[in-house]
Amino acid sequence: MRGKWRLPTIDELSRMFDREKGKPKISGFNSDDYWGSTTYAYKTGVAWVVDFDNGHTDYYDKSFTFCVRCVRETETGDLIWSESSESAMSWDKANQYCNELNIEWKLPTIMELQGMFDYDKGGLKINGFVSKAYWSSTIRADNPHMAWFINFNSGYTNSFYKYSASYVRCVKRIKKGKLEWSESSKTEVTWDKANKYCNELHKKESNK
Repeated sequence: MRGKWRLPTIDELSRMFDREKGKPKISGFNSDDYWGSTTYAYKTGVAWVVDFDNGHTDYYDKSFTFCVRCVRETETGDLIWSESSESAMSWDKANQYCNELNIEWKLPTIMELQGMFDYDKGGLKINGFVSKAYWSSTIRADNPHMAWFINFNSGYTNSFYKYSASYVRCVKRIKKGKLEWSESSKTEVTWDKANKYCNELHKKESNK
């Protein structure tokens, strides 16, 4: 069962960029900024964007023009989270912390962590995280001594040297989710037109 074509959320869009390799995970993305459906929590006229040249996330006024690629859900996935660590630690110790819990537990990827932040409301989707930086397992593409983190105070993502101290929360997956992506838009459009683009895709398929 396929859902309706729509503009992807910021975390769905972020998952499509491989920060360890410094490139998109699937073909069809240009080295440009792409609109997410997620409105900035503190200003309704602003929305989140992913730069597919480097994987950075940022927010811009919805009147700006960026690329768009639509998505629809074919299967959902669930993640189980451990308790948060009581203190910050280095990246190596973060991996060790998860390994010592159980062989199934692992340090989450940056995309899995981003999925736990509600960019619409500017807060957490689940309890158990503190408003601090958390390590991901994702290594920076151009520097193997650095790894990506997310700050759960704002949803901001960047990278630290691995010897730096951040919090850790481990994860294990019980079912893998799948998303189907449309072709990329041929031109850059505003955020409103990006949503319209996805809606028109669904209408075209419904009329076939």
